Amino acid sequence: MAKAMEVHEMAALKAGQKPPNQNGDVPNSNDRGNNHALKEKTKVKVTNNPPNLSAVLTNGGPEALAWGIVIVIFGAMAQSASLAEMASMQPIAGAQYHWTNYLAPQRQRKFITWMQGWVTWFAWISLLCGVANTTATMLQGLASVNYPEYEAKRWHITLIIFAMLIVEALMNMYTFWLIPWIELMAGVLHICLLVIFLVVFATLAPRHTAEFVFLRTQSLSGWNNTFASWNIGLLTPTWGFVGFDGAVHMSEETRRARQAVPRSMFYTVVVNGVLAYGIVICILFTMGSIEAAQSSSFPIIEICQQATGSVKAATAMIDRRHNVPIRAVWLPVFVVMCLSCLNIANTAAFGAFVALGSIGLFVSYFLAIGCMVHNRFRSDAAPLGDWNMGKLGLPVNIFALIYTAWVTVWLAFPSYLPVTGENMNYAAPIFGASTLFALVYWFIKGRTRWPGLNEEVVRLVVEEGELRLK
Repeated sequence: MAKAMEVHEMAALKAGQKPPNQNGDVPNSNDRGNNHALKEKTKVKVTNNPPNLSAVLTNGGPEALAWGIVIVIFGAMAQSASLAEMASMQPIAGAQYHWTNYLAPQRQRKFITWMQGWVTWFAWISLLCGVANTTATMLQGLASVNYPEYEAKRWHITLIIFAMLIVEALMNMYTFWLIPWIELMAGVLHICLLVIFLVVFATLAPRHTAEFVFLRTQSLSGWNNTFASWNIGLLTPTWGFVGFDGAVHMSEETRRARQAVPRSMFYTVVVNGVLAYGIVICILFTMGSIEAAQSSSFPIIEICQQATGSVKAATAMIDRRHNVPIRAVWLPVFVVMCLSCLNIANTAAFGAFVALGSIGLFVSYFLAIGCMVHNRFRSDAAPLGDWNMGKLGLPVNIFALIYTAWVTVWLAFPSYLPVTGENMNYAAPIFGASTLFALVYWFIKGRTRWPGLNEEVVRLVVEEGELRLK
């Protein structure tokens, strides 16, 4: 939907008209440094591993996190390298949606593209839900620790989410020019605070043994099958490595996108993988009492409090008028606000969106990479871009498909047994319902009335972007 304004502007350019801004250019707010900081901050969420420790401490224990994150890092590298090849072929904000249309078999192209569009849109809505819920829950946890008399309620989290979403939407409407600088500052803070976090833990916290970190397994969720419990615990490190495709959605505002976007996307995963492994191992060695962390509603806050011995120390640190797509800004806000109301009735229902965002994005990756593999075997295969893996491309693509399919299956499993309405993993039913809606809508309207992507407009978007942003 954010593409709507840009597509109309490209069509206007083709007709010889000027787009909304006075210079005749699509607004461009990101230079190379800001774009890289954006990806450092948001596309691979290293610091999302600590806040989401509950799942892995319950399923798999320290061993599942210490070894599971290695699997996730290599899987994410294969995914990002595969998507980076496609980004080099066609750097466009629609990303998976456009790549699927570009690479899918001719006969099935329209249908696969339709499904990809719905899956990707719903995945990013779900991801926004997960991020908002995690942030709001952490804020409530900090309030509970610092103010013992505070009585936490579910609806408090919902109101915190409302406040965050409204502020973010208003910033996109009225201070969009500030956002790249905020992203740059956040990227710098991301690295600096990570170093501070590691130093504090390494110097102040008690130590566990290597045996505890790398060999201690446990399942407190009712799963007697260690293999199943271990794989369910992968949700924690996986959540920290989804959304790296967000870099591609900024490609039309990035200079030399065919080279810069794929490199930045892949190497951001590599760098953040190293940082993520470091912070995870540091936490496992210095986490103090695992029983206290498990009993806490927010384990990382309890771990910080144990390390510092102090509560305070543990918590101190495109509308023509606005030149942004207003409906694309406020629609996700409205949808997430509606979904956040699920917190009031059932925390598990809204918490499922954490897994749902991963499932949705993984399915979108699977569709796009699957089309890429198909393209490699075509006699008239689309040419690779400047950034490609050469002969390693096919093996890496296949490994990415296997990893993506494997993790997607486990993300749908319930975290606790026996399953009740309170602890059920609603991710699979919700994703199934959204997919079913897209499928039914395809047969009702899409198959006959949706013309598919306008290839000429796509070509203009890519070519004009390259010319203007060199």
